Amino acid sequence: MAIKIGVIGSESSLDKIRDIQPYLQDTCELTFIPISATEEVVQTYQENKALFHSIVFGGALGIREVMEQAYPEKTTPPYYFIEFSDSDFYRGLLKFMSKNNQLDLSRVLIDFLEPQNNYYGLKDIFARESFPLTCEQFSFAHQFNEIIEHHISLWKNGLSDLSITHVGSIATRLQTEGIPVIFMYPSAESIIEQLNRIITETQLINLQENQSCFGYIAIDKRELEASKEEYQHLLDDSLAEFKQTHPIGMIQKHNGIEVIISYGELKELTQNFKACLLQNHFKDTLSFKVNIGWGIGIDLHQAQLNAQKAIKEAEHNWAGNSFLVTAENKVIGPLGSDVIHSFTSEIDPDLEAKGKELGITPLQIKKIIATIQKRHSEELTSDILAYHLGVTIRTANRILNKLEEKGIAKVAYMNQEKLRGRPRKVYTLQTTLLHS
Repeated sequence: MAIKIGVIGSESSLDKIRDIQPYLQDTCELTFIPISATEEVVQTYQENKALFHSIVFGGALGIREVMEQAYPEKTTPPYYFIEFSDSDFYRGLLKFMSKNNQLDLSRVLIDFLEPQNNYYGLKDIFARESFPLTCEQFSFAHQFNEIIEHHISLWKNGLSDLSITHVGSIATRLQTEGIPVIFMYPSAESIIEQLNRIITETQLINLQENQSCFGYIAIDKRELEASKEEYQHLLDDSLAEFKQTHPIGMIQKHNGIEVIISYGELKELTQNFKACLLQNHFKDTLSFKVNIGWGIGIDLHQAQLNAQKAIKEAEHNWAGNSFLVTAENKVIGPLGSDVIHSFTSEIDPDLEAKGKELGITPLQIKKIIATIQKRHSEELTSDILAYHLGVTIRTANRILNKLEEKGIAKVAYMNQEKLRGRPRKVYTLQTTLLHS
């Protein structure tokens, strides 16, 4: 299937991209969507984003800032820009000056010279009195019309002889005013190279979006002292309520609930793998704990296996939480916690042997290392370790005692946080010994 790309820009920039379309017809399908001003960017993207695998803007000047303000985080489909590189600028400027070597550059308005691009290095070449005119006092994102009026004003007042821009709609407007203007745009080779890179990245994202996703939902086994049937009915009712606003496919099983979901739906449900809206709903509507394991895979079988790994990880977490295992065997969780860990679930033989030697699991070793790295400190208490590993303080004390016995942890000092009660041991860990 050909990648569908929507190209948004001025007619002038779209014409430049149309010229290279034959070189890309075997790998992508381009659809051209004209706009005439920066103010139209966000609405045009919003109206067309569902139709394409990705969106490409004909230029970045002003548009990048507008899009980043509207979409501060990654959005779907991804959007890109045809960038105007230094080499594109120097090539265009040298070509122009070779034909107009008598022109006074200080009377040429180049509207895209600004501190953000270091004036393309021209301040290192030209003295102040011979430096081109600029629009650096204006913002392309918010003062587009003012920039056009600045071009016109300088020309009508006899202060400029020529305008240079790489914004197609500005070039078109200046031409209608009878102002000499040069529309600088990336070369055909540059456009083809950039679009090929965008196509490759879009294909990779598309493959990822088509990954299979699977979920297991189960009442925490420690909660099943009461009526299992009663709890299951309450869980079913809570799920039915959640499905009214978040439609997801479910299969009822005797030992839990299986969920089949798309990659995009899972990203939305977990807010890009940072939280879990379903888990939040359970915590708001149920008095007992529910574990959720999400799995992603290149096929449904791998997704199911990863979901099994994820729910086992959730079952080890005393709070009743959600975990996710990706197609690359990366474990992420607990989702929604202040201490989300991310580590590979693949266990190498050395780590497995180390776990047996210490009497703790290889995954617990990985979590301990991840906790120390995240806190930027080798000091741990049983409270801190319990919080980060999602275990009871009693279990955390047992782990620390085992590490102390093996010489990996030692008591650095005692900490008395309250006037009453026993002081707590503060351990220092030698993490290098956990690896060896």
